[in-house]
Amino acid sequence: METSKRLTNSTCLRFKFIPATNDTGSKYKITQTNFNKSIYITNLMDLETTDFINYVLDRTEQVENYSLIVDNTQNSAYLYNVNFKANSFENILNNFKIK
Repeated sequence: METSKRLTNSTCLRFKFIPATNDTGSKYKITQTNFNKSIYITNLMDLETTDFINYVLDRTEQVENYSLIVDNTQNSAYLYNVNFKANSFENILNNFKIK
């Protein structure tokens, strides 16, 4: 049997729900692990969390494919593996800032 090997440029995206406080509303913290940078978002476009994440990743041109690795609904945390099309790591965090 012949196998094909291919190097991919992958990263993980961590999504963590942060509940509302007296001063701020609820939000999500999204961290891209290869850059170790994060952003906060509040607008999920009235979608379920995983539906919103899938919607954004499906529309992101640099992404070849992705998969949900951890679905920890007790802690409202999700971990996605993202494979890029090109031979570089793109910062895709700004794609989640939908107005």
